[in-house]
Amino acid sequence: MNVFLRLVYGHWPVTATPVTAIEAFHRDLAQGYDAWMRELRGLASVTRSTRTTQALVFLTELGPRGEQERLAHLGACDIDAYLQQRCKGLRRQTIEGYTVCLRSFLRYLHGSGRTALDLSSIVIGPRIYDNEQIPSALRPEEIQTIVAATRQDRSPIGRRDYAF
Repeated sequence: MNVFLRLVYGHWPVTATPVTAIEAFHRDLAQGYDAWMRELRGLASVTRSTRTTQALVFLTELGPRGEQERLAHLGACDIDAYLQQRCKGLRRQTIEGYTVCLRSFLRYLHGSGRTALDLSSIVIGPRIYDNEQIPSALRPEEIQTIVAATRQDRSPIGRRDYAF
């Protein structure tokens, strides 16, 4: 069904028509950002979709400061306030994803002349280490499950595993 709807409308889901002037400005800005990511950066459509969605969330959260005239005066305190509100209670990996999207969008805003300052350098996300998701130790119930499973295997490999 989605393929048919995409064929009829050109894309699916259909984007809602903006109700206010600021919504129209945000949509136009997001479309320009998407074109910039596609043409100049060569990013995949999934990446572009994620980043434009995050950019629209950012613009919406700015409220009146997201208007065309006031966007030029965006400052570090606006970015800090947004990140504190947006990232409260989230995992480091999620926060890192949000900061990457925001940095990219701020880079676009400055490059297109919409902001006076390049604020992308002030957005710092948490450091993510390789294999940080792997636990350093097993819980006692996990050890019992492993021992029970290896105890049943009487093959040479099963005996080796049980010995470990």
